[in-house]
Amino acid sequence: MSNLSTRVWCGVLVFFMVMPVSADTAWQTVTQAKKRGEVSSYVREVAGYAVKSFKGVVEAPYPMTSILAVLSDINGLPNWAFQCERAYQEDNWPDVVYYMEFHTPWPVSNREAVLKNTATQDLNTFAITINTVAISGYVPASKKRVRVPELNNRFYLEPLKDGWTRVSFETLVDPGGAIPAWMSNWIATSAPKETLSALVKQAALPRYQVKAENLHIGGLKEVLMPNK
Repeated sequence: MSNLSTRVWCGVLVFFMVMPVSADTAWQTVTQAKKRGEVSSYVREVAGYAVKSFKGVVEAPYPMTSILAVLSDINGLPNWAFQCERAYQEDNWPDVVYYMEFHTPWPVSNREAVLKNTATQDLNTFAITINTVAISGYVPASKKRVRVPELNNRFYLEPLKDGWTRVSFETLVDPGGAIPAWMSNWIATSAPKETLSALVKQAALPRYQVKAENLHIGGLKEVLMPNK
């Protein structure tokens, strides 16, 4: 893994995270935050997908730079990304491409994906959007794991006036192959809360207290903060 000051791996990826897509039903609440710092999560069905689209929202008591630093630490992804078993990036790959493997309970085979990130920042609100998609190539298909054929993700980070950060993501994924109905439901209802709760805990660690100028995100010339 490269130094946090040189690369950002915002794929963050979480297993089964994707960009918003048109859905057939309205969002249904799974968990509603009772106080600030707790996660609200939602699901909705999308025709043609075995796993429901899901969304999570949380306000974290840390600056956006700390959240970005966690997302950038590819070696640390298994510490917080839902069911992430391992993740890596080769030196000869573009700095926005990386690999992740996700654990799935027996009898379903583990899933794997090669992911690519793009990022944009709103110069008026300073919010950062990170989109992640599954791509082909870079790693030969495994006989032991199922390659995720479609994955699109959006992380949306909003710096708040009091120094907190609102973190949102939406997900829709085709995990490939057949999976039991109970597992589809488990993924959709568990991934948002478990991912965001663990992400916030990681953001508290000293190694993720970094300055904006020490972060590089593919697609952004620099990371701007409200007080800059």
